[in-house]
Amino acid sequence: MRLSLLLLAACGTPDEPAATVPAEDREEIVPEDDTPYLGEADADDGGGFDADEVQQVVGQAVEAARALHAASVITAYAEVTADMDDCPTFYSSDGIDYWYDSCETAGGTAYEGYAYTSDYVDYEGGGGNIWSGEEVNGVATVVSADGSTFEAAGTATVLSGTNEAGQELYYSAMSEGFAYDGAAADGTWLAAELSPEIAMYALVDPATGGRALVITGRAIVDSDTLHAVVLDDITLFDEALGSTCPTEPSGTVSVLDAEGVWTDLVFDGPDLDGGGGEAEDCDGCAAAWQGADYLGEACIDFSALLGWEDTPFGE
Repeated sequence: MRLSLLLLAACGTPDEPAATVPAEDREEIVPEDDTPYLGEADADDGGGFDADEVQQVVGQAVEAARALHAASVITAYAEVTADMDDCPTFYSSDGIDYWYDSCETAGGTAYEGYAYTSDYVDYEGGGGNIWSGEEVNGVATVVSADGSTFEAAGTATVLSGTNEAGQELYYSAMSEGFAYDGAAADGTWLAAELSPEIAMYALVDPATGGRALVITGRAIVDSDTLHAVVLDDITLFDEALGSTCPTEPSGTVSVLDAEGVWTDLVFDGPDLDGGGGEAEDCDGCAAAWQGADYLGEACIDFSALLGWEDTPFGE
């Protein structure tokens, strides 16, 4: 079974890093029978729920999720736009310098559309957060002299910073529609020709080594029995940050089977506001539901979400 990732999340601001996936986004990936999300599923026989298959596919999505970060887009854009001379033409609006053109440089790089970059240096966000990083925004195609092609159709942002408590913050968000086949794509999701839309937020406490990560998204999977996985505001943090259940997140994972039936996996881990995480519920397993019908449990290993060394993104 091959897993093709297309994680989807609303791209929030650095102060609201991971908005949940609305129901209408889930409905977009329902097959042509128009079965609605959480519709009138016939769950008398479990709706075809296969706990082993669900655990395997969701586990693969969790392991791959952190690699889908916006830094890959930033690096690719810098590489493909290294050749700028009298082309493209730049304009300025509200303090933003952007290019808007259809032209070719003397070195052979062709530009079509518009784009701009924004540099954040000690940017003051809400709640006393201080951010630095970069953003690429545009609807454009850039083709380098060697034929490498970069395509943009939205925004990609990667930031790092600190909060008032001195904790380290990391934020990555991008809309779908970015693609690149040049050298900078090697080893990234760009080389796999994916088009993710995802927002992730991570926190590290240097004093204790504590870590947290929040992610929302969906994964399109190539499986005989499953069609998609939706990660809805999955939040995981460790004991150093006060988690009463570091092996289980809060949030919901929803799985769409090949028949168009949604199964919700509801996890009981704590959230960052102090809710949930009762000791008796901390088993790493979710209650599986189809509508109001309880199907059983599915147990997922989420340790990959906190298993980074230098950065939460890019491994």
